[in-house]
Amino acid sequence: MIVVVNGTAGEGHWAVHYLLQTGRFRVRATARRPDSDRAQQLIAMGCEVVGAATEDAEALRRAFAGAAGIYGTTIYDIHARRYDPANPKEMAQGEALLAAAADCGTLEHFIFQTMTRFERPPEALGLEAP
Repeated sequence: MIVVVNGTAGEGHWAVHYLLQTGRFRVRATARRPDSDRAQQLIAMGCEVVGAATEDAEALRRAFAGAAGIYGTTIYDIHARRYDPANPKEMAQGEALLAAAADCGTLEHFIFQTMTRFERPPEALGLEAP
């Protein structure tokens, strides 16, 4: 199983779509609001959605249970006047994500994506399922 952190956000949403399209993985997505319309769309596609705030290491540990892979992202402050890579909120999210991943005994692969914006589908970037 692959867990996509922030699976209802822009980048995570595309990662979930891609993984489900391959048909090779069971996919679980984390979401702050698992009852949101976007989360319900993912559930309808066959994705498991669990509630977990990115800065909540304990919730992430529960979400990562049984995962072979994690695609982790943080949520940056879209209202900031400029991007600050040392943003305390985003740093706390990264620390929680790393701590939870370190405790996942089944983990084989971990991707920690630090790109700040992802608005186009993978196909637009020339990516395709293996």
